Amino acid sequence: MDICAESAECFYTACGYETKLVMAILTTVLVATDDNNVLDPDQRRSLSYFSFNHIQNLPQVNGWCTALTKGLKMCTEYFGSQDPLVGSLAANNYMAFVDACAQELRLEHELPIHLGNHGLSHPSSEQCTVESFPNYFRDATGVALLYAVAIFKVSRNEEVPLRFWTAVIPDLTRVITHINDLLSSPKEVMAGETWNYLAMKTQAKRQAGRPTNYKSKQNELWTFRDTLCETLEETQRTALALDQAFTKCIRTDIQEFPAATDDITAGAKNEKHQAHQHIRSAAQLWTSFKYGYISWHMNIGRYGLEQIPLDGYTFNPQKRSLWKHKSFYGIMISLMVSLILAILRFGPTILRLAPFYEVQRHYWG
Repeated sequence: MDICAESAECFYTACGYETKLVMAILTTVLVATDDNNVLDPDQRRSLSYFSFNHIQNLPQVNGWCTALTKGLKMCTEYFGSQDPLVGSLAANNYMAFVDACAQELRLEHELPIHLGNHGLSHPSSEQCTVESFPNYFRDATGVALLYAVAIFKVSRNEEVPLRFWTAVIPDLTRVITHINDLLSSPKEVMAGETWNYLAMKTQAKRQAGRPTNYKSKQNELWTFRDTLCETLEETQRTALALDQAFTKCIRTDIQEFPAATDDITAGAKNEKHQAHQHIRSAAQLWTSFKYGYISWHMNIGRYGLEQIPLDGYTFNPQKRSLWKHKSFYGIMISLMVSLILAILRFGPTILRLAPFYEVQRHYWG
């Protein structure tokens, strides 16, 4: 619970107390829903019935699903207090996350049949539909839209209207999920997970016959190294695009009224002023969230990143269980730091990863 409360404080620094409280509660519920140590096997299997029963107004099968219903009601009511559509967006993402947890339970035992090795070769120029699955599944498990909605909910009675940020939702959710994917990947790799985004994307790319960018005698197909580096670069580009979208809107979104216009009403001028305020608020709220989101991942113990200095590319692990993997872990951490520095340095500099691409090639395929 402390971790969830800290996340709300870090992510939504520019928002009011109630937004932080609601997100702390919702995060606690969602994290517990995805945790084997909190839910027993029967409770996890029952997640398949949550949305099914809720949509049909049927009784939930156990106490945890009932608790999820209460969380859903809180989510819908709070984020829909000014605009019911925003509340529905958040609520639908909440339900999609629970469904994804149920599906993830199945993936833990067996990956989808199309991600298995069927032994057929695919020309690199041929489209393979399986390649879309990791992104689809990550969008659901990341519950990123809910966290994006909360960015612009300053309080119950104050928010940036949907029209000022709806066009950037795809990039917002992509950055939210990818930063988490990248900064949690060292922990997940050490744990041997095969159903997370980076691992599934690698498998899908290999299944599609995609060639690696780093060919060797041992391997010509796409590797985890390819996925990690591609995701790093995409995240940096997307974060920069978001920065530019929000900041350029302040200068160019709403033009001054023509000089020859004499009959502009006071109401119209006030509406224009409010629009400028909303644009400026959206930029400030996004920037605050971006810094808080990254810093939380860097400082929370569960990811093992808190000892990384941001003024260099060194890593001094405190946990002896990771020390035997220091070479592999260290190179991944260096890439993570490159990402963090690139995002935090607001500017057009392209993320330069070449020095890291050539280090310890045998760990990267």
